[in-house]
Amino acid sequence: MDVKKSSSACAMAGLLALMLAALPVRAQISSRVTHHVPTSLDGVEPSGTFTGNTTIIVECAQPRDTITAIFTVAATGDVGTVVTRVYQTDTTHFFDMLGTLSNDTTWDPTKSPQPLALGDTAIISVRYVLPVDRNDTAVDSLFAINEEGDTIGGGPVVLTVITESCAAVSVSNASYPSLNATIIPTNEGRSLQIILPSSTAAPVNFQLSNMLGESVLRSTLSAGTQNVDASTLPRGVYFYRLTSDQATQSGKIILGE
Repeated sequence: MDVKKSSSACAMAGLLALMLAALPVRAQISSRVTHHVPTSLDGVEPSGTFTGNTTIIVECAQPRDTITAIFTVAATGDVGTVVTRVYQTDTTHFFDMLGTLSNDTTWDPTKSPQPLALGDTAIISVRYVLPVDRNDTAVDSLFAINEEGDTIGGGPVVLTVITESCAAVSVSNASYPSLNATIIPTNEGRSLQIILPSSTAAPVNFQLSNMLGESVLRSTLSAGTQNVDASTLPRGVYFYRLTSDQATQSGKIILGE
């Protein structure tokens, strides 16, 4: 064996090891990360989540009806994160993106970075004006980007808004007669007086949903006049649905007017 060649090879190996050791830790880690996919590396967990995939279905929208969709970004794992920017795929129909911290401080996520300490959460909201009296589907995907250029949470949150025209709603309910119920917000919107005809066959299921399509109140009713407590609900626009085995009825009500 050639001793000179062996010594030269050892020297080269030692030099290469020193060069690799001098590389920044981030560069070594990044080379093992699949971009946009949260992965546990060297005991450091993914630094953030971005959640709130939502599908909203609205029947028979009226002029100037607007919804605000809300998503949550959070610093999790072993370290915090920085929301450097939030991108969206549809800036034509979805607008007024706003970031709100837990202390109610706001910022523009489309332009300004916002640090989040470990355990902090923030709200990202966008607005959408509902199309009037037509069937329509609009989809917006939001990407929250951290300081390393990765997508927080590993992918976008997706907002889908489906609107049905008044005519389409009437047709879809044509096979079910109306319950002919009367719904009256009372006590400054803190309760709902629901009047069902005496001929109504029980039970009747009552459901109230907010502008995000989330069910916020449920009750089982029978014929006659009943009061449903709505004192825990904030003021705003809601959609109700009454259903029984023989009939159905839906519409929009405003609490707190």
